[in-house]
Amino acid sequence: MRKEEYVRKIGNNTDEKLNKVQERKNTMEKEQVDKILKQMESKLESAEQLRTQAIETKVGRAKKVSEKLVKVKETRDVMEKEN
Repeated sequence: MRKEEYVRKIGNNTDEKLNKVQERKNTMEKEQVDKILKQMESKLESAEQLRTQAIETKVGRAKKVSEKLVKVKETRDVMEKEN
């Protein structure tokens, strides 16, 4: 009986160790996935901010050009009326 009890005890210890190793592995994998997801989210946010800034810059330039065109047109109209 002692031999059987010893074998069961060793088997139980081995199962416990395997379970602990599997749990640690799962935890590490989950932490790595979470880390990668956070990095990706951060990069996406940065990309969105850069995109927004680029759009705002282009819109600002377009407004300036539009204002200049309006002024030129007004000047032309005034000059044409004078002539």
